[in-house]
Amino acid sequence: MGVWFVVLIVCVGVGVGGVVFCRCVWCVCVCVCVCDLLISLHPQVMNAIAERMARQRESLEHKERAIEYFNDQNYKGAVDLLKKAIKLDPENHIFFSNRAAAYMALEQVHMK
Repeated sequence: MGVWFVVLIVCVGVGVGGVVFCRCVWCVCVCVCVCDLLISLHPQVMNAIAERMARQRESLEHKERAIEYFNDQNYKGAVDLLKKAIKLDPENHIFFSNRAAAYMALEQVHMK
């Protein structure tokens, strides 16, 4: 992995300002190939990033609405919104803890 990291740094240097940190032919050839690959993948990478950001934005909107539902003691609605948020962004641990709190509040309501 370290070799590829160095190659990527060299590649970025070549692509940005023509700076080459290693002058061996192999590194330069690999850097040119990596630069070409990065340039060809650029639109796909940017689209993937934009899609992820849109999902994260939508998941945060669900979380905010879930907080409103929770404060209004609509715990079932909060759980449903947080499930949607988790589906959109399963890496956000806050959604899981908020959903657990809503489930706990829902159980307390049913126990009374």
